[in-house]
Amino acid sequence: MTIYVPCNKEGTYRYEWSLTWHQSNSSTYKEEPWLVLVSSADKHKGTARMITRHTCSNPHAQIGATANEGYCFVRWSDGDTNVMRTVTVTSDTTLIAYFEADGSHEGIDYVEDYDGSVSVEGGRIVVRGANGMDVLVFDVMGRCVARVGTDSQTEPLPNGIYLVKISNHPARKVAVVR
Repeated sequence: MTIYVPCNKEGTYRYEWSLTWHQSNSSTYKEEPWLVLVSSADKHKGTARMITRHTCSNPHAQIGATANEGYCFVRWSDGDTNVMRTVTVTSDTTLIAYFEADGSHEGIDYVEDYDGSVSVEGGRIVVRGANGMDVLVFDVMGRCVARVGTDSQTEPLPNGIYLVKISNHPARKVAVVR
């Protein structure tokens, strides 16, 4: 039987395994590097990836984040602000990249579980494929400023942050910037 154990822990696991299962040391042990998960907090704002992997003999891994158009990298979940960096892996690790709108153009947060599209064009919030769903647009004060029908758009809106509520889906933030 092969038993996979974390780097530099074979002795500990061999001892524990023999006590627990009353086994001799006939099992094969294979050391595996610690688990490292690298991801983006929002795949629509940017991506995160492992550039070089760590091993048991080299605990250094290089990771990087790439912002999508209209967004910029902000930080990693551990607070580090370097877009590309080397981490020393000494245990299972999860690192999440965070992004935010860079303010260079109009944009919208991704609307999950909605087959149509919501976009911002020329200061107007445009909704396509709502197919009979109730679509409301709210300003930051919570006032309903528009009701949008299927394949329709709002009148031009002033610069600002708006919430788009599509039927029973969670409200999503829209930034109108011209």
